Amino acid sequence: INLISDVGQFTVTATVRHDGALSECTTLLPQSSSFTCSPALTETYSWSQIDGINVTSKPNIGNNAPGLSTAGINNINNQLQTQTFYPRNLINF
Repeated sequence: INLISDVGQFTVTATVRHDGALSECTTLLPQSSSFTCSPALTETYSWSQIDGINVTSKPNIGNNAPGLSTAGINNINNQLQTQTFYPRNLINF
């Protein structure tokens, strides 16, 4: 099933605040040390330390899109959108 068409990039990362420093993480697993964060987390984090969830998307429209010139397609494909969602726990802590 094709739910979304023409998406060239879709990434979700989490920003974790740990000892006053921010780490950008692509993998956060509870009960594990298998974090993929930069800079790396040195110890287990608490969910209350998640500063935000970042969602980035970028289109990838093919060269034969009807009604669009090559310049228009390139202009659309060069767009990048990032939105940060703030977990409720930030308000509580």
